Amino acid sequence: MNKPSPAVEPQAVTPDRVERLRRVRKRGDIDVLIIGAGINGAGLFRDLCEQGVSCLIVDKSDYG
Repeated sequence: MNKPSPAVEPQAVTPDRVERLRRVRKRGDIDVLIIGAGINGAGLFRDLCEQGVSCLIVDKSDYG
């Protein structure tokens, strides 16, 4: 039998992560929020950014 996988622990809040989140908040409104940075999310993010759309991509306790 397969053992259940352990729960993913949230990443520690580092000064760099706090600063990045501060910059996102300062920027203001975001047109599109993409949840998941797999092949589809990353491709969509790239295409929308090329069109000048303001996007935020988040994936498993991280954002970009």
